[in-house]
Amino acid sequence: MTQAARRSDCVDYREILPELLAQIAEVAGLKAALALRRRLGGTLVHVARRPKAGSLLVETVGIEAARKIAGLFVADETIEIPMGAATQRALIVYLLTTGLKVQEIARLVGCHAETVRRLKNGRRDETLPLFPSL
Repeated sequence: MTQAARRSDCVDYREILPELLAQIAEVAGLKAALALRRRLGGTLVHVARRPKAGSLLVETVGIEAARKIAGLFVADETIEIPMGAATQRALIVYLLTTGLKVQEIARLVGCHAETVRRLKNGRRDETLPLFPSL
């Protein structure tokens, strides 16, 4: 298990993830929340009250994490997994503090390693606007 997958008492997942993914991170771990975001972000996923092998949720996070996620709901539920684009920067900054390498963070988050390097080095996005003011 990576350092990022371990629950830290000083981390409020709501500061680095959308609400639903923060709830999932709290019960099933950050690794499970990031796997859902990376693989299924922006799509609908069925969460059975009793997850079974072969389901999309179980294939993505494993049976134990799927059971913990199912515990968030009182019945079978179809949920939309957030992309988390608005919180991606905060997530990367947090993961940098865990000691993970740039490549590992890029893979976990599903972004370019250069994006992680820029944040690590304190640089903003340096891309030029497509249509600068005339």
